[in-house]
Amino acid sequence: MSNPTSNSPHSYFTTHHPLFPILPSKAHFYTTHTTNRLLLWTVLALASFDQDSNSATYFSLVDPVRRLAADLYGPQSRSFKTMQALLLLCVWPFPFQQTINDPSPMFCSLATGIGYQLGLHRPRCRGDFDENAVEGVESEGEEERTWWGCFVVNHCLALRLGVPSTISPAHALLSAASSDHPSAPPSLLIDLNLALLSKQYTTLLGDDPSTPSGQRPDPGSLIHAFESQLAQLRSRFSGHWTAVAEISYYALQLQVYSFSLCQSADHLTSDENNNNNTAAAQLIQAKALSAVVKLVSEASKPDPDKKFWPAATKYCLVFAACIGVSVAADSSDLIVQISLLSAVKDAVVALRGWSLFPRDQIARVAGHLSTAAARVEGGTAGAGKGKGKVKEVVRARMTANIPYRVIWGAKHGRALSSRPNGVEGHVPQVSTGEAMPAPETGGYTPQQPIGMDAFEDVDDANFTDIFLDWQQLLDLG
Repeated sequence: MSNPTSNSPHSYFTTHHPLFPILPSKAHFYTTHTTNRLLLWTVLALASFDQDSNSATYFSLVDPVRRLAADLYGPQSRSFKTMQALLLLCVWPFPFQQTINDPSPMFCSLATGIGYQLGLHRPRCRGDFDENAVEGVESEGEEERTWWGCFVVNHCLALRLGVPSTISPAHALLSAASSDHPSAPPSLLIDLNLALLSKQYTTLLGDDPSTPSGQRPDPGSLIHAFESQLAQLRSRFSGHWTAVAEISYYALQLQVYSFSLCQSADHLTSDENNNNNTAAAQLIQAKALSAVVKLVSEASKPDPDKKFWPAATKYCLVFAACIGVSVAADSSDLIVQISLLSAVKDAVVALRGWSLFPRDQIARVAGHLSTAAARVEGGTAGAGKGKGKVKEVVRARMTANIPYRVIWGAKHGRALSSRPNGVEGHVPQVSTGEAMPAPETGGYTPQQPIGMDAFEDVDDANFTDIFLDWQQLLDLG
């Protein structure tokens, strides 16, 4: 690598830091920047990013920084600053081709583990986690902000994957969200409050322990309370509301509405009920339409800082487009279809503006959305309700149910099944009439020791390689 002083991190604190302010002040960072290699080079890599010119410096740092992040046994691998660096790599990930090649969930898991081990979730009890803990005004605030950021990143990645987030909001997070912090960055407080509200309702609606899929049977019953809390949150931070906050606001609306939309779509293809024309279902569709159009409109406005937006903000646009495709496919109202498909097309244009390579993940998703919209458009021209469906049956992925239905449907060209995987509230029983065939074990039984030669012939074709993925992107680009 070149001398770190040749690429000043000044631009990072101008363009990136305001959007995710977990690092200390610029002056403080300069005095400590040599104490952690991963954090230093992560900041330098992000500072060198220039989407307009495809910075060669940025591309040259991708592999080295990823290899530093993957060094799980290095002397700095469990440090607080390593945690910060890992979170930055989740907020602004390097380009990749497919979701499976994105290391962000692994980086976030490691960052979360470091935070818990350091006791950041119990800031008033740090001595219980580190006998050498020394309290300091600067470090205490920095640690607090980093834990807030860790919760936000953890939850945003969980939303994208359709799984429960792994950080439980304890006293530190809840008290931070409910209190005024004059010295805390408003953007981070807004993100924290939105993430906490999102976790509250997505858990209630999508992680219900009484059903196999986790879906709550009556999602509509909670919508009024949710909308009231969201409106209060927006009013509280009205003086600091930004374009990114506005996009997150509409995305949060769509997250909660998506549970009702899923049930309406499922009833549409179910023999037991068809309530798509009920007033409640139509009201949710109307609210979703409004949120999709407003979110896409906000994201499409000219903004010189748009290229630095976090990955979670860009995903909000993907999420809105997927909701738009789904509602358009299920609606019999031609005006609704036209409005939503127009918004989806605008979202595709905006997404392609963030793509750095012809086959990176953003370009691929934009292509799938374009395909899905075209299929709905072609299938609904002069046709009745229920035509032009492009969705898979996905029920257990919380807010990601509709995105996976739409994207998988576009990838495979048709829905794999229009029937539910199972009836809610009933767990299918496996017949024991015949003995189950023994699994393929390759001759291994638990009593036999495993020699190292057993690993020599392992077929690694199905293993992901983020470094190979990056090299392929460069070759294709």
